[in-house]
Amino acid sequence: MIDTLKLHLVDYTVSKNSKLIIQPAAYQHSDGVMQGNYDLFVDSNGELVTGSRAYFNHDKFNLTILPHYTTELRTDKKEIKFKRKSYDVVFQLDKNEEIFNSKCFVQLSIPRYKNETNFKPVSIKNQIAILTDLEYELKKIGIKTNIFKSTISRVDTFTNLQTDEKFYNYKNVFDLINMSRKKAVDWNGQTYLWKNKQSQITVYDKIEEMQYKLRDKFKVNRYPANVMRIEVRRLTKKNILNQIGVTNLDHLYAEYDELKKQHKETIIHNLFKYEPKELEVIQSDSLYNELMRFYKSGNRFWFNKFLTANGLKRLLTITSLETIKKIIDEMDIEGSESRKRVVKHRIKKKMEQAEKDLKYLYLNNENFKTDRELYLELKNKFLKAA
Repeated sequence: MIDTLKLHLVDYTVSKNSKLIIQPAAYQHSDGVMQGNYDLFVDSNGELVTGSRAYFNHDKFNLTILPHYTTELRTDKKEIKFKRKSYDVVFQLDKNEEIFNSKCFVQLSIPRYKNETNFKPVSIKNQIAILTDLEYELKKIGIKTNIFKSTISRVDTFTNLQTDEKFYNYKNVFDLINMSRKKAVDWNGQTYLWKNKQSQITVYDKIEEMQYKLRDKFKVNRYPANVMRIEVRRLTKKNILNQIGVTNLDHLYAEYDELKKQHKETIIHNLFKYEPKELEVIQSDSLYNELMRFYKSGNRFWFNKFLTANGLKRLLTITSLETIKKIIDEMDIEGSESRKRVVKHRIKKKMEQAEKDLKYLYLNNENFKTDRELYLELKNKFLKAA
C-alpha cells in the first residue's frame, strides 16, 4: 500500500569518512552576490562541514542534507540567519556553543527497494524489514540514526485496479469528476493529477508508466494487460498529522489501519462519491452533445440513427458485430427463401450503418460501455481492493 516515503532524520551523526557528496557554496544569481557558506553538519571528529548541500544518490534511496541557516565569520562569533520568505531572524552564536546539524531527508520507494518495479504492495512485516535494512545502508555511507524515530515529510499510498478496458476508455469518466480545491491535469490521456499544496491524487496507466521507465528491461508478460494505479500523495508533515494523526515513523506503523482508512476515504470522497443517479445528472451535458452531433449530421432521420446507434452500442458490450450477423443468418424468418435473404440482408446492412453512426457517440470506436458502467466498474473494484 505504501509506495514513496520521505523521512526527516530527527537525530543523526555523520562519520568523518562519510561517502556524502558536498556541493560548494551557492550564489545568489539575481545580483551575483555570494550568499556565503552554509553550515551543513558537524562530523564525528567535531569538525564543521560547510557547503550548499550534501547528498548521496543510491539505487535504493536518495539522501539530502539541506542547510537551514547561513553563517558569516565575525571575529570570535558567528552571525546566524534563519531564512524566511519575507524576513531574516538574526542572532549571535558564540564559537563555544554547540552547532546543530541541518535537516537531513531520506526518500525511497518501499516496493521498489528490493524489486525491479514498485508494482506490488509490500506487507507490513516486509516494510519494517526494508526500513531496518535502510538504517543499515545509511550507516554504511556514514549516517548513523534510528530510522524509526524519524518524522514523516511525505507518504504516498496506492491501490492497483485491474480494469476491463484500456486506460484511455475511462477518459470521459475522469473528465466528469470535479474535485474542489484541486487542479486537474491530463497528460496525453494517460495520467490525471488533482493537486493542491498539501496533497495530490493521481490516476494513471501503471503498465504504460513502467514500459516508459524501464523500456527494453520491462517484461510485459509478467503483468496484467490493463492496470490502473490510484495514488494519494500526502506532501507535508501538517497534512500527515491532520489526516492520519502521526508525525513519527514508528507511530505510522502503530496506526497503520488509520493510514489504510484515510487512503480509502480520500479516494471515495474525491473520486467515487457519486451514485448512479447523481452521475446521470452530471452526464446530461454529454448526452446533449451527442444529440447535437447527430442533429448536425444533416440527416432527417437523425434521431432514429441516434437510437439505433445506442442500441448497437449496448449489444456490442456483450458480443461482436460478426456474432450478431451470424445469429441473424440462423434466424427462422417466415416466407420464401428469397424473402428470407432480403430481410436478413437489410437487417445486416442496418447494423453496419449503425456501426458507422457510433462515431457520433464516441471519439474512440473501441469504447462501447456507458460512462455510468465504466464508473461503477472502477468504484466497485476499488471498494473491493482498498
